[in-house]
Amino acid sequence: MSQNTDHIVKTISPDNNVYYFNNNIDVRICPKNAMSTIKNVAHLLNDDHHDNKTLPAMWRVQNVREKCDRITPPFRKGSKRYAIKRDPIERFLSAYRFLKLHHGVTMSIDETIDKLETGEHKYEPHYMSQSYFLGNPETYDQVIDIKDTITLLDMLWKNRSTEAEMIPHDLVCNLQANMTHDQKQLGGFELTKDQESRVVELYKIDYKRGWHGN
Repeated sequence: MSQNTDHIVKTISPDNNVYYFNNNIDVRICPKNAMSTIKNVAHLLNDDHHDNKTLPAMWRVQNVREKCDRITPPFRKGSKRYAIKRDPIERFLSAYRFLKLHHGVTMSIDETIDKLETGEHKYEPHYMSQSYFLGNPETYDQVIDIKDTITLLDMLWKNRSTEAEMIPHDLVCNLQANMTHDQKQLGGFELTKDQESRVVELYKIDYKRGWHGN
């Protein structure tokens, strides 16, 4: 890529949260919505990332800057657009487990909900709404439930470039969709009815727009 990367930062935002695939297919990403899976398949099937192989997020941001439609970023002009949706309660719990496992967060679920309700929680993209990252479902050619991620992976593999022809189908379709879906030793896998109601209220915009499970 031609642009200098000195001023590229990897922070994910609605301005840069998309991976570009062959045949003008754009897949927009959101934390805890199979984001790591989409990142991994992008780096398997795309051909222009090799010079930035150790900096995947910076590669993505720079790619968007260079190729996005200037009127409707972060998508490319005329692209076929896809996103993955997830039930907000399930997504909240997945974020909670992830932060507990990988970032040493010790707050209880109640404390986490309290701070999200009051606005005192620190900046944390894993708890930001799907609506923030993805906008409206009507923007997309197809929105896929996270449980059906394999159908998206299959489609991306079938549309792979000639340079990626040797990538096996099984390697793409067997990518782990959620690394923290079954961390039973961490606890916090069930919400009380009160906690559930509070989470639903926190993410009411996602329910209103349709960013929830089937």
